[in-house]
Amino acid sequence: METIEIFSPLAQRLGMKEWQDELEDLSFQTINPEARKTVIDRLNYLNSKDENLVDEIRYDLKKNFLKEDLNCNVDGRIKSAYSIWNKIKNKNISFEQLSDIMAFRVITNSSRECYKCLGIIHRKYQYIPGRFKDFISSPKSNGYRALHTTVMGPKNKKIEIQFRSNVMNQIADFGVAAHWKYKNPKSIKEKDTKEYKWMHDLVDFMNSSTNQDELIENSKISVFNDEIYVFTPKGDLIELPINATPVDFAYSIHSDIGDKCVGAKINEKLQPLKTILKNGDQVEIITSEESQPSPLWERFAVTSKVKSQIRRFFRSKKRDEYILFGKEILTSFFDKENYELNESTIKRILIEFNLTEIDDIYEMLGEGRITAISVINKIYPEFNYKKLKKFEIESDKPIRLKGLTAGMSYHLAGCCSPIKGDTIVGIVTAGIGVAVHTIECETLSSYADQPERWLNISWDNSLQNSTLSNSRISVVLKNQPGSLGKVTTVIAKNNGNISNINFTIRKNDFFEIVIDIEVRDANHLKNIVAALRLVSEVSSLERIKG
Repeated sequence: METIEIFSPLAQRLGMKEWQDELEDLSFQTINPEARKTVIDRLNYLNSKDENLVDEIRYDLKKNFLKEDLNCNVDGRIKSAYSIWNKIKNKNISFEQLSDIMAFRVITNSSRECYKCLGIIHRKYQYIPGRFKDFISSPKSNGYRALHTTVMGPKNKKIEIQFRSNVMNQIADFGVAAHWKYKNPKSIKEKDTKEYKWMHDLVDFMNSSTNQDELIENSKISVFNDEIYVFTPKGDLIELPINATPVDFAYSIHSDIGDKCVGAKINEKLQPLKTILKNGDQVEIITSEESQPSPLWERFAVTSKVKSQIRRFFRSKKRDEYILFGKEILTSFFDKENYELNESTIKRILIEFNLTEIDDIYEMLGEGRITAISVINKIYPEFNYKKLKKFEIESDKPIRLKGLTAGMSYHLAGCCSPIKGDTIVGIVTAGIGVAVHTIECETLSSYADQPERWLNISWDNSLQNSTLSNSRISVVLKNQPGSLGKVTTVIAKNNGNISNINFTIRKNDFFEIVIDIEVRDANHLKNIVAALRLVSEVSSLERIKG
């Protein structure tokens, strides 16, 4: 399967047409020998009925061009068994329904003659709508250029015809190598690098893939896809795989634009980043210097480059945040126990853990693989940690969640759903990291006898951190016209953003709804709740934790 999914398309992209056909045929023979034999038998049967059909059609086509004083070469062939089987499978049709099993190639002296020959064919024979493709004005990413059309040709046979100039034909046959024959390597322009961009991406996938399975999947997507063509606001043409989104488009322009992408305009209208692009769309990317990639992008992005870039970004960012968090944890614990964390202490820690970089220790601490107590016990064997009967929150020098991202270096516990402004504590769990709970959370009672796993932490209250938190409230309303409208209006007037509404109970006289609201912090939520309590239609209201 790897041969048919990776190496054969790769040979096609490199211009090794004969290798591609041979790889496909060998794979087809191994994977599905019965289907291959059936297709070949049918082709042999058709050939026995009219052995000279291809030559006769080729002669008729050539005659049409000579009438217009166009001297060009015309080649013809029956399509390969694998190509025919693919069409039968993908279009879900029988062999009898498959009409275009013959392909012809017209080789001219220039691109101008390609268009002339195309006009002659379209005037002479009935054109099949939707089957014309102009790869001269919009070349493929590997540099392939040609005109493709399908017509009801001579002898009333449906045939596919490709029009290429001599140079185009050389590039189609020899691919990347042909460019060096027609261009001085020193004079290759920046726009020409688009023809080799896929090769650079393939090398990048090889370097960034963490294992063999990921490499195979990335390579398969990279070299084996259908394409669409979209435009930048300046009119530049961008080639993308089918089902691509604005996120794929942004990264195809530049990785920095992808990383800072926050929105997109498609044909001058704001659209979600997960919108599927169509041929001919004009796309404008909206960026923000404060933005960073979202893990959700990996769900709808289709290009391997984007998926690989997102995974690499979060691997790097997660490590950076673990190091930052781990350093805060260790420094805070040493200060609390009146030990000094200096250079000589760090050297002893590295020796005891057989490591060369202190960042590796910080990363393990941030990730929860080791605890601060285990570190201090390594270098001070006589250290005796006094277990407290109950964890006490200390107002001085808590570990601040500054520069850290929820869901990455720590996660918000689902049992109590803390938001900024709540009094919180951290619970260290090996292999998971730090879970943040509200101090009133009932789950904390299960950790009462393990105070060494508790961390005294606090929110980052800096003005630069304007991240919104999602909170949930339950509201019981009188069932009368306009009551829900009043609730949503009050929330909006208090700068709350409703992200979801769910009706949990419906009665004749009342109904109960659960509302998810994006708020700045706990104080913001209290203001919204207080305002809602003044609405006469609201019978009761409470915040849901968990």
